[in-house]
Amino acid sequence: MSIAVKCSTCSKVLNIPDKYAGKTIKCLNPECGNPVKVPIEKQIFVVVPDPAPGTHENRSMQDVPHTVSAAPVGSKTLFSNSKFIPLLIAAAVLLLVVILAVFLSRGAGTILGVGRSTMTLDLGGESWEDAERLAVTLDLGEGVTMQLNRIPAGTFVMGSPPTEQYRSNDERQFSVTISKPFYMGIHPVTQLQYLSVMGNNPSDNAGMDNPVEMVSWNDAVEFCKKLSEKTGRNVRLPTEAEWEYACRAGTVTAYNTGATLTREQANFNGRSTSPVGSYVKNAAGLYDMHGNVWEWCSDWYDNDRKYRVLRGGSWSYHTSGCRSAHRIYYPFPDYPSFSVGFRVVFLD
Repeated sequence: MSIAVKCSTCSKVLNIPDKYAGKTIKCLNPECGNPVKVPIEKQIFVVVPDPAPGTHENRSMQDVPHTVSAAPVGSKTLFSNSKFIPLLIAAAVLLLVVILAVFLSRGAGTILGVGRSTMTLDLGGESWEDAERLAVTLDLGEGVTMQLNRIPAGTFVMGSPPTEQYRSNDERQFSVTISKPFYMGIHPVTQLQYLSVMGNNPSDNAGMDNPVEMVSWNDAVEFCKKLSEKTGRNVRLPTEAEWEYACRAGTVTAYNTGATLTREQANFNGRSTSPVGSYVKNAAGLYDMHGNVWEWCSDWYDNDRKYRVLRGGSWSYHTSGCRSAHRIYYPFPDYPSFSVGFRVVFLD
């Protein structure tokens, strides 16, 4: 059972599970998040204003409460017992030795992601320039096709440095290795491609060459399943690591276009979605990795496995959300949004 709820801020109407009746929740719209009281009938969605430069806030679909507890005054702790102090010192020294060993074996640039390229290609010798040459085209039937470029294996630093403007606290940097090449759609799944596979078009912004939206995470997974059956390929959503690796395509800046992103380079802070491929492609020949629609990833946002991840920003979001490292979570994978779409990948 569900309850139709309308957001008083963005006027979008969606269905909310009835277990939230009588409670105050955050708007389900990736661009909203305003508190809404769920009665026995209504719902929610907004364009978020550009944050002030230098602010570092975790942009998410719904605020997650955090609690901090401290030991009561006068209570015993590990540090109050002197016999544990030598053990703690020994453990700290051992930890420093391990960190130093890793640091020296991998190199400071690889660990910190500064002062050097983040990309090490596989032994096959492929480069980003080969991505389009080695592309695969899937036949969706009735003359509709889907091109996926070959993304080379390699290692990169995922996340953003502390100095990056608009950085969020969930963008910790660490080294990630993509062990095998994979194929990724050159743009988000279009409304025509979705219609060819699923037999319907749920989009709010009409246009067969525009990215499909109003698709939930579950809808995207079902699309992948049906496309796999139709083509014989194991099609799926990209992982977060695969998505960011392909988005960066060898770059280490906030955007794959450099330190900044303009309205001539991507669709953000706009009025609606735009036809795919309308803006500049990256070094891997991929379009719309910044803006147009948020894109679903396959994995979970958190260890509690409560939220799914969205990447890339959208037409109704500000430029900070389009950064290569930016990530937000969505609390209801069953519910769609007018600014959320997806693209697909598969392995050899």
